[in-house]
Amino acid sequence: MPTENNAFDVVLDDGSRVVSLGADIGLYFDLPYGDVADEILFAFEIFLDRCPKKLMRWYMTGAMQKHHRVNSRTFGILNAWLKVERRPRETIFFELRDGDEYVDTARWRFTVFANSRESFSFEERSNYIQILMPAEILSDDPEAFAALTHDICDKFPFASGHAGYVLERSPYAPNKAYPLAYPLAMRHPGADMSDMFEASYAVKEGGIKGVNWLTALGPPFVKRLGGVAQLRAQLKPDVNMVETRHGTILRAGERPETGDVNRRRSLPAYRAAFGTIKPVLVDWYPSFNLQRADEDDLTERWLHRFDDNV
Repeated sequence: MPTENNAFDVVLDDGSRVVSLGADIGLYFDLPYGDVADEILFAFEIFLDRCPKKLMRWYMTGAMQKHHRVNSRTFGILNAWLKVERRPRETIFFELRDGDEYVDTARWRFTVFANSRESFSFEERSNYIQILMPAEILSDDPEAFAALTHDICDKFPFASGHAGYVLERSPYAPNKAYPLAYPLAMRHPGADMSDMFEASYAVKEGGIKGVNWLTALGPPFVKRLGGVAQLRAQLKPDVNMVETRHGTILRAGERPETGDVNRRRSLPAYRAAFGTIKPVLVDWYPSFNLQRADEDDLTERWLHRFDDNV
C-alpha cells in the first residue's frame, strides 16, 4: 500500500474531500436496539476513549437533513435515547464525527442505526454500529486494533461484521464519491467500501457482505459453515480463527493490507478467507451509485473481487 495513507484522498476542485482511507469496525445485529442498549453504549464509550473528544465537531440524528455542530447535549443523546426515555423510538440513528467541514469525509466517526421490534423496517434491514478511525491506527499497531475488535465482539451480540481498511465516502457528493472510490476499491481490494446503511438490506436476508482483514461470523453462520471444528479444519494456513463470546473472528494474514492488483499484490490470505465464507455470502448487493448503465455488473464484480473462480 502507499506509504502515506492520504494517497487515497480524493479532493474535488472546491476543496472538499470526498474519498479517503480509514480503518473501521462494523458489526451487524438483528436484536431490537432496546435489547442491546448497554452494548451500544459500550461501543460508544470505546470510541470516545480513543478519539480525542475535542476533534468531535459534527453530529447527526435521523431527524436531521445534514450534520450539525456539536453542542453541550450531543454526547448525552445516545444515553438519553437508550436509558432515559420511557417510550422507545421506532428507529434510532446517531452519528458523531470529526472534520473541519461536514461535507468532507471523516477520519473519526461513530454511527449507530437500529430499529426497535415495532419498526416497520425491523424485518427489512439489519441494525449496525460502525467505528471509523484513521488508517494509521490500524497500520501502526495492527495487534491493538485486533484486540479492540475482539473486545467489542466479546461484548456485542453480532450477526456478522468486518474490520480493516475501508474507503470512506462523503454522503454529500454521492454522484461523485462512488465513481471516484470504485476504481480505488478495485485496485486495492483490501480496502472495503463503507456502505453499511445500504448493505444492511442484503445482510438482513441471511448472508455476509464479504471479508476484510478481520471477518466476524455469528453462531448461525458458523453453524452453516459446518461448526467451529469443521470451520477451523478447513482454514488455509494464512487464515487464523479466534472465538469470542458471541461468535468467531477470521483473520486474513498477520497484518492488514490494501493490496494493489496493478503490482500483483492480490492478497492471497483475503482470498483464502473469502473462499471459506463464500457459502454464506449475500445473494445480492445494492448497486453502487456509479452513474453508469452497468453499475449492477460492476457492483457484483466488486462483491466477488476475492473470488478465484470469477
